Amino acid sequence: MITQADWGVFKAQQRQHFDAIAGTTVIWRRLVSNIDRYGEGTGKQFEDIPLKAIVAYNYFRSWPINFASPAGVGDMENFYILFNIDLLSELGYLSPNNNFDFDPGHDVFILNGITYYPQGDTPVGQIFSEAGLYMVILSREPINTGDLSR
Repeated sequence: MITQADWGVFKAQQRQHFDAIAGTTVIWRRLVSNIDRYGEGTGKQFEDIPLKAIVAYNYFRSWPINFASPAGVGDMENFYILFNIDLLSELGYLSPNNNFDFDPGHDVFILNGITYYPQGDTPVGQIFSEAGLYMVILSREPINTGDLSR
């Protein structure tokens, strides 16, 4: 059996490992204000928050975002990002139930100048009785080509 103290050492090492390999900066475009109920004011305003993350593309479609294509097919439009839960907590971005406190209906994430929308999220990377990482599944913003024939 692994002792509670050993889990604490593992958690500290996991954080050091994350800090060493999370070399990608993802911009979290967080909604800070919305248009008021009478349609007056300045409208939506966002705050750009840079966050270090591990980025991985959904190469062999492990989740069915686009229901027209089955699991197991190639996918270069969707990816997921992993954030360290301790880092999110230190920055004040966790909800009271330890979930990433973002608004999936309004917030977006930007990677390499491309906008991505959240499609799902969950805590992952179990460390004893708590998660060590938080995963957000993202889908690329549709490209507006002006072609309405599709």
